[in-house]
Formats: sequence, structure tokens, C-alpha cells
Amino acid sequence: MRSSRRAFLGTLAAGSTVSLSGCTEGVPVETAYDCAVDEPTTTPHTRQPHIGQQSAPVSVEVFHDLSNRPTWAFTTHALSAILDDYVDTGTARIEFYDLPVPGDPDWAHQLASVARYIYAEAGQDGYRSYIETAAELFSSDQPTWQGVGDAASAAGVDPCTAIAHGSWKTYESDTEADRRYAHSLEIDAVPALLIDGQRLSDINPVNRSEGKISAAIEKALENSSGRK
Repeated sequence: MRSSRRAFLGTLAAGSTVSLSGCTEGVPVETAYDCAVDEPTTTPHTRQPHIGQQSAPVSVEVFHDLSNRPTWAFTTHALSAILDDYVDTGTARIEFYDLPVPGDPDWAHQLASVARYIYAEAGQDGYRSYIETAAELFSSDQPTWQGVGDAASAAGVDPCTAIAHGSWKTYESDTEADRRYAHSLEIDAVPALLIDGQRLSDINPVNRSEGKISAAIEKALENSSGRK
């Protein structure tokens, strides 16, 4: 999966145009897709985004901000490895919560809305493709609507419709609900993780946190086996 995504990203780098950032509620943006960015007439209902089997013995909750550099570093390093090693093997299931942190609140809500729309339209596989591709695209620069469209297209979703949902922040109420949930747990920074309900502290530096997360999942798996 990682090698094919790198090849795709290389294709984008060779052929994409630069896009303007900061689009809000239908303001036109410059992308190779020539999107009208009209307000979506419907917003598909979606459950909390998750990846993995419902029956997985270990539950992981990830709090992230898709406009945030630490989240990009976490996604491209630790999260991708955890998905490969534990989610794809049926050991863990990950639920994702959007927690906008100080920075660019427009991008935080817009990118969260794009991700939820993609989850509603393309399910777990599409959501996974989007967050991993977007993190790799943005990590070398910053969010752009061209990158959003490219990542949506890679996930099998119409890029203009995804950009429209982001522009209009169609899932902003869901993002705010996630924020309230995070604050109820006294979580105010990202990325943050709960493993079987237990907060995993100090995962910095996030691009080298895979070992600590893996150890916590293994411990949770051992505890789960002991309860049977």
C-alpha cells in the first residue's frame, strides 16, 4: 500500500497545479479540477469514522486535527504502521475524532468535513486512503484545495464534491461534538490516543511513537485475553 501511494504522489507532483488556500463557503478556488464549489444539497449521514473490525479485541481512539503538522507526522509514520500491523490483522479497531487545535480553524473544520464526507461515500478504505494521502501531500508544504481534491480522487470520491463539502464545512457540528468529547476527557492537544479507554501519555516525538503505541496495544491484548 505504501509503495503504490508514493507512486501516486509522484504523479501528482509532476502534474498538479497550485491551489489557493482558505476557501470558505463557496468562494471559488483555483485547482486543476475547475470546481464550482456550490453548496451541497445533501450531506450524507455517517457514523463515527473508524477503521477495523467491530469484533477486534482492542479498541483505539485517535484524536487528530487534519490541518496540523504533528497529525501529519503521526499519520505518515506511526498510524500507518499500526494500521498495517494491528488493524489489518484484526487485532485492533481505530475510531477517529476531530479535535481542532489553535492554528487555522477554517482548515481544521474544512478538512474534517472532507474526511467525513469521504467516509460516508467510500467507507473505511476511502477514509484511510484520504487521511494517509493528504498527510503525505501536506507534510511537505501546507494544505491546499488541489491536494484535497487529489487525495479525494485517490480515495475514489469525486474531488469537486469533496471540496464543496470542505468549503461549506458541512460536518462542522460533528467536529464540534468531537471537540466536546475530547475536552470531557481533558484532551486538548493532538495527536492523542486512548487504548481500551486508557489515555496513552507522552507519544512525542510522534513520528517515532510506533513502539510505545505497539507496546500499549500488546498489553491491552494480553489483558483482553486474560479476561476471557
